[in-house]
Amino acid sequence: MINLSASRINRSDEQPLNPAAVLSAVGAAMVQGPLGTVTPGTGGSGELFVGASLSQPLTLLNFPKVEALIPSAANTVTLFATPLSGTLRVIDTATNATITLGTPSSSATQYSISGNVVTVNVARVGVSTTFFYQYAPTTVQARTLQGDIQPGGAASLSTGTVGVIRAGLIFTTEYDPTVDWTAANPAVKVGANGRFTIGGSGAVVPNAQVIQFPVATSLTGSQVGSANVNAPQDALLGLYFSA
Repeated sequence: MINLSASRINRSDEQPLNPAAVLSAVGAAMVQGPLGTVTPGTGGSGELFVGASLSQPLTLLNFPKVEALIPSAANTVTLFATPLSGTLRVIDTATNATITLGTPSSSATQYSISGNVVTVNVARVGVSTTFFYQYAPTTVQARTLQGDIQPGGAASLSTGTVGVIRAGLIFTTEYDPTVDWTAANPAVKVGANGRFTIGGSGAVVPNAQVIQFPVATSLTGSQVGSANVNAPQDALLGLYFSA
């Protein structure tokens, strides 16, 4: 999904979509496909970035979340939703130090997770901890976040084409939440599942500048609201590029 109200599209066009491709999101990192088509990037070497996907709204399959929470006396926190596999990043809010998946009972720098309940080391009780992840919104949440989609789906997909943003500033849901977007001058590249990432062997995103990195709105540790505590612009990645 792209927040078009906040984005600024400088240059875009319509391109044929690779018939073998499955486009699941607006704002995905697109690469050159066979025979003049475009396709969502895979993060593999040899790909060429062409822009970000643009179309009428698609079914919202994932949405980013950033929460700064304070573990309870039971050294656990309950996240807003269950993170999608491989998308959770945990850091110390104050120091930005990474807390890794492991055995929290034996290490202050490790956590474990079951569903949406995260267990940390007892040393982290009362210490603000930030969680970055993607989750699968319910139908009600998706409707709250982007509204209704048109009956029959995006018209361009029926004709085998897709809009491609070649240059501009976008605020997108399609990024890798496991990397540190606060890093200075990051090497923005195309990652798996058409998500923007930092580093790796994927295609370089030309002239990329991170304009907004994902943040948590509140550092109180309280669960506020229903659809997305981040309101939901704060959880999006603001990225400028010119392909």
